[in-house]
Amino acid sequence: MKCLKKIAIFSLVFFVSLFFIMPVQAKSTQTYSIIYDLQDASGNKIAQVKYKNKDFTSEIGSEIKVRTTYFDKKYGDFDLVSEQSQKVEAGKDQYIFVYRTYQPITIKGKVQFTTKEGTILLQDTFDIDSSATVETPQVYAVPDSYTIGDVTYLKMPGQVSEIKSVYYNDPSDNTYSITYYNPNNTTDYDVALKYVEEGTNDLLMQKSFHVNNQDYTYVLPKTMKINDIYYGLAENQENIIHHAVSSDVREYTVYYKKMDENASYKWSIYKVDASTNKILGKVVQLEVQPGQSVEYQVEKEYKDSDGNVYTVDQGMSQVLKHSYGESEHVSYVYYNPKGYTAPKNYIVEVQYKNIATDETIASQKIEINKKDEDTTIDIVKELTVNQQQYVLVNGQSITINHSFYSPRRIYTIYYRNVNDPINVDTEIIREEVIEVEGQSSVIGGQTIYRRNNQTGSFSTVGVENRDGSENNSNEGSTSSVDGINVEDEAVPQANIDAQSQESSSSQVYYLVAGLLAFLIVIVIILKRKKHRKEV
Repeated sequence: MKCLKKIAIFSLVFFVSLFFIMPVQAKSTQTYSIIYDLQDASGNKIAQVKYKNKDFTSEIGSEIKVRTTYFDKKYGDFDLVSEQSQKVEAGKDQYIFVYRTYQPITIKGKVQFTTKEGTILLQDTFDIDSSATVETPQVYAVPDSYTIGDVTYLKMPGQVSEIKSVYYNDPSDNTYSITYYNPNNTTDYDVALKYVEEGTNDLLMQKSFHVNNQDYTYVLPKTMKINDIYYGLAENQENIIHHAVSSDVREYTVYYKKMDENASYKWSIYKVDASTNKILGKVVQLEVQPGQSVEYQVEKEYKDSDGNVYTVDQGMSQVLKHSYGESEHVSYVYYNPKGYTAPKNYIVEVQYKNIATDETIASQKIEINKKDEDTTIDIVKELTVNQQQYVLVNGQSITINHSFYSPRRIYTIYYRNVNDPINVDTEIIREEVIEVEGQSSVIGGQTIYRRNNQTGSFSTVGVENRDGSENNSNEGSTSSVDGINVEDEAVPQANIDAQSQESSSSQVYYLVAGLLAFLIVIVIILKRKKHRKEV
């Protein structure tokens, strides 16, 4: 019996000690230098360069990795011809990497003529000379139409008229897709919408909707904001477009007028279910006169048509104030359903995307916990990711002021690779829905465009819901509000704490193993006791 008790105690102590005892190993290091052996095109030695002109110290077995290209102020450009990496060895104090003089060759650019569905109809190639840079790129003229067999395809509205390429791009960056359509297709096609400013006839933006064998209804916003400038529907402009599938119209022009800076406007207040982010009831609209401020007394409770009672969030101000000329004409009041308590903080994510590929190249998460003031999020003008340099695309602010009671949880910021000549003149345009007749679910939704100020081309970068998540636009739908698909609009959770705690899998393993062993020993002891009593 005493022996079994000793085993139990020993097992418990052993497994518990695994949490506290960490093996300590002394790792050997080696001091060394990195040498670049510079050669001409024939392999003759030009010079040897000591990298950074200093020595390094690393652990034995670690990896030394160098760049595939090297520029020397005296000798010019070189390409790596030896292995890119070497292992640190004991006693070896010098590691040599061989570079040879850069020999420019003509590389190819590829253009794919595709349908909207991605079917490649035709491919073309063009040469990119070694002299092509961002300042003087190689230019490929994109045809407005081309014919395959008996069908003449037309370039989709908003597509570029020319492609610019640089020599030192990654080869994959020199592949381009241009979308074309068959104008003779009467059941599956796209219809363009041009938003034009009344009076000046300036093109504000261009959108499109897809018709797929059914009639389509497109609802225009009564009020919208484009890069912080407010526009309203022109007086004689209908707010609904009914497009018959049999119609031969492929383009509509809709007119908006810039809101008079000295005229009154409406301040809209939306009640929001804090647990689902859904709009509750009707919007409250207050007229704001020039030079004046307006106050809204927040209701402490809201009761919906089903009898559900919502209580205003305790952090909300009892009185909302709006002064004439403020940039935001929409405010939100958050209500908690019975039994729901909104968290004291939540996470907002800022995504940094490459404008050319829509790829997320970096992101950051910010905790929002200040209810009584906005949280300021600073946006960097430049960043480096995987040795690639990016700069902020024009038209975007470098500061975001986020209110605790804003429904937005994701912000998307666009950057341009410094070696991307196509988007040098690109500007980001953000259009936000402010007011729609009889519709509130898309309020705060945004459409993001890129406009090339040199070519005048437009294209949609993304369509976002009120919280900043991606909307499926009007794909597969027969109606949309300003291009935002209401049927598929996501209903994100508001004020949900997105933070999660990570646990160590190895610690969990040891804990489970230790407890299991301890329980096994206890069972053995109990069985032994029972056996002795029976004897």
